[in-house]
Amino acid sequence: DQKRHSGGCSLQNIPGLQLIRSTPPAVKGGNTWLVDGFSIAEELRSSHLRAFEFLSTVALPFSSVTSSDSVLAWHKVITLDDHGRVQQFTYNNDDRAPLTELPERFVEEFYEHLPVLLRLTQDPRFSVETCLDEGDMLVIDNHRVLHGRRAFEGCRELIGGYITHGQLESALRKRGL
Repeated sequence: DQKRHSGGCSLQNIPGLQLIRSTPPAVKGGNTWLVDGFSIAEELRSSHLRAFEFLSTVALPFSSVTSSDSVLAWHKVITLDDHGRVQQFTYNNDDRAPLTELPERFVEEFYEHLPVLLRLTQDPRFSVETCLDEGDMLVIDNHRVLHGRRAFEGCRELIGGYITHGQLESALRKRGL
């Protein structure tokens, strides 16, 4: 299985929308999970206030190193607007960088709150599961929705990319929508 995560956490500007197209689907398995990060944030606020406060005030490091790139960015898991409303939910445990630059007390707090966060990303109350058939396209609000998938057998090919919310809004305006 691929864990539930946000795409692009290691980038300075996290992409707003992720597009995924299936060509062809897996022979068996490979269903996609979609998880509502805003609902997780509100559950944290109501039932795990200390975790919510930590995750909405302390930026964490995320990194990705490939043969061609090495990127590092710091983000809060939960970004709030000026009125305390959830504006963005960002997390990818596999892209989390070492916490060596955080003060020790923050490292301890992070590891105290991590199990709650990970448990909620797996909680069926906050997710739906869907199957992408050949030719299907999934558009994910990457600032709100985490995604992952079940293990699969056979070949599976996904074509994907990112665009910003502004790019989508511009395209819709140009078409009078």
